[in-house]
Amino acid sequence: MLAPGLSFLLETDEGTAALALAEKLVQGGGGGKNQSKIALIVSRKTGVSVPVSAFAVGLTILRRRAEKKFSPLVLDSSGMVFDCEGLEMASNPVVSLYRAKSFDEFGTVLDLCSGVGIDSIMLASRSGSGDTREVIGVDSSPERVFMACWNGGHCGLNILEGAIKFVEADALDDAFLSSIKADAVFADPGRRDGTSRTVILSGTRPPTDVLARKVRNKVSENLCIKSAPGVSRVEPLLSECVSEFISLDGELRECALWFGAFMERKKQEAGARIATALPTECSISSSDEVSDSISASIGAFILEPDPSVIRAGLVQHLAARTSASRIDEKIAYLTCEKEPEDSSRSGGLFKPFRVVDDFPFSLSEVKTRVREFSPKVLVVKKRGSAVEVESFRKRIMASIKPKEDALGELIIFLTRNAGKPWAIAAERITCN
Repeated sequence: MLAPGLSFLLETDEGTAALALAEKLVQGGGGGKNQSKIALIVSRKTGVSVPVSAFAVGLTILRRRAEKKFSPLVLDSSGMVFDCEGLEMASNPVVSLYRAKSFDEFGTVLDLCSGVGIDSIMLASRSGSGDTREVIGVDSSPERVFMACWNGGHCGLNILEGAIKFVEADALDDAFLSSIKADAVFADPGRRDGTSRTVILSGTRPPTDVLARKVRNKVSENLCIKSAPGVSRVEPLLSECVSEFISLDGELRECALWFGAFMERKKQEAGARIATALPTECSISSSDEVSDSISASIGAFILEPDPSVIRAGLVQHLAARTSASRIDEKIAYLTCEKEPEDSSRSGGLFKPFRVVDDFPFSLSEVKTRVREFSPKVLVVKKRGSAVEVESFRKRIMASIKPKEDALGELIIFLTRNAGKPWAIAAERITCN
């Protein structure tokens, strides 16, 4: 059953007028903080019922959220439709497009648990001119199927006619799966149950392990499943696939599980792990060289691995690639004497910092050292420290007076070096 007034808002003159007024009022009224009041105004001025007017206001607010979520890739979210959970679960288009590249050369792609349609849209957008790819989006919710169909035609992307369609079906229905012919499958099981989220594969909706088994048996071995980035690396299913932990602009977004021919395309064997940083698309894998080196002292530079590298357990592999050493056996910071190059292989996999001082940690010593630099801005990072970062930063800054010729920014790392509490003062640098 469709949400109250959804088709009315989108497909009638009265509805589109109410939606346009809602957009205008939300834009000029603090982003929709007074939703009930705005809905009453919309209802009074357009004659549309209050419930439908409230839905118009809610949709307008979701479109504004989508505009931020879909950045920096241009999707025209102003013409799209969502519900709260559908938008929350939708892939960022940059990540989705990166994944979609691996589906090139497959003719028919099945998108299970397609939600509001973002992944189906990005898969279809890879068809290009003259190609014959067909994307079939599948969801058990008739409302989501309606939204996905609408979004496919109002997302601002040129998608070939007939390249995408959406159907209502249960992703675990044996009869449905047996009736589908597809060269590859993408699936995005729900990871929320009410107000709580799950990172356990058997706890998704439908269960990821059950879904993987059925799809591989009945449709295709060529399967990619989107999972939570916090998925445990010891989940049994991960031994049957390549798990790729993906970040975007330094934020960990998801873990993609690749089966069948995708493993060969990733040039990895089952059980392998990959860390990929977007938008550079630089990757490192568990099959790369490893360094066990641990430095007894802090070098001229500190490297902060990207969250994808840390989550994939590939810090030692990054150390080998950058000729760096870990500062402690249990800490995910690296140190080196030579400034690392931000090459085409490593761009985005770490953030580099130039060390200006390092010393055994104590609050008084940190205050003394920071006072010597008197920076305008103090950033505190930590690994292996129990200090509460923001209150610590405020206490330090309250004790100093920035100098006119002081550093614009100073970074303090609270961490451990060779098992001892340690502090490192550093400057942010940009690799060439």
